[in-house]
Amino acid sequence: MLELVIIFIINLIFTTSFLWIGMKCMQVFTGVGWSGEFCSFKEIGIAAVAASAASIVPYIGTLLSFVVLLALLVKFTETSIKDVILMVIFARVASFVAVSLLAPLL
Repeated sequence: MLELVIIFIINLIFTTSFLWIGMKCMQVFTGVGWSGEFCSFKEIGIAAVAASAASIVPYIGTLLSFVVLLALLVKFTETSIKDVILMVIFARVASFVAVSLLAPLL
């Protein structure tokens, strides 16, 4: 049980952080600039909590968390689905790389 809690917390931290970075990158690429916001950090946190909770489901957790994250970010943001998909893919790949690099240290 403790392992699931640790996995949930690590997943939540990385997902939230990299989603925020991905959102800022998408703002620059789409021309909104650094000062504009697609959505607030609180909304990204809500989406990350839901996606992290969905990722714990056996067998289909990764796919389910991706769908949950996309659905919530489409609801929260005021941008196209293409930008949201790119933001989520960036966050998932960066999170995977970070966890892969940190896994030997745990």
